[in-house]
Amino acid sequence: MLLLTDIPHDKEPLDWNTRMKIAAGAACGLEYLHDKANPPVIYRDFKSSNILLDENFHPKLSDFGLAKFGPMGDKSHVSTRVMGTYGYCAPEYALTGQLTVKSDVYSFGVLLIELLTGKAPVHASASDDDGIDLPRWVQSVAQEEWSTQVFDKELMKYQGNIEEEMVGMLHIAQQCVAPSPDQRTPFKQ
Repeated sequence: MLLLTDIPHDKEPLDWNTRMKIAAGAACGLEYLHDKANPPVIYRDFKSSNILLDENFHPKLSDFGLAKFGPMGDKSHVSTRVMGTYGYCAPEYALTGQLTVKSDVYSFGVLLIELLTGKAPVHASASDDDGIDLPRWVQSVAQEEWSTQVFDKELMKYQGNIEEEMVGMLHIAQQCVAPSPDQRTPFKQ
């Protein structure tokens, strides 16, 4: 098995179809945890380094050490100590400790942005000692500049005619990382 983060940077980047396969497989895993598992499970530490890839790049979720059972009955959230990885953690969970399935939706959106940009969720910047929060940075870039500022230049160099699909994935990612959990689309939709 291979971690998504283990792919060497000196090699040709993952092609678009492989990135889509990873995203779709991860979404199916989270959908199962949220909508089919009984009781529902909130992953709580969903990130690229917790996605194992087989030799055909089929993703498998791993490391459920921080997972929590989701709210049951009429409860809307689970209150818990804030845990998880900086850069992937939903802002409302980080502030309140109230964990919902929408917290995982946020983390999934961060993964999509990571796949689109080829950058880590929090990466260093020459102009900012604290680094850049990738979801907020992407939201600040004007739509006309997405292909030149946001999308993985290495991927676009190796593979043409994918910009429309990348824009579609970016729209989904932006819904996932919306500031309000109510604006985030659940996986079953």
